Amino acid sequence: MGVALTVLAALLGFARVWDGVHYPLDIAVGAAIGAVAVTVVLLVDRLVARTTGRPAGGNPALTG
Repeated sequence: MGVALTVLAALLGFARVWDGVHYPLDIAVGAAIGAVAVTVVLLVDRLVARTTGRPAGGNPALTG
């Protein structure tokens, strides 16, 4: 799922540059901010999982 969404985001970014809505640097910075945000969320999830004893990557509210 992550790969498919990344490809779609790249295509959307390319289209926005192609249409002249954004400069390429705008898209690159947006992608970098997104990558940092994902990294922070994953690190926090692992930290919380380690301190609470639950498995990383799982949401107890969704998995029951």
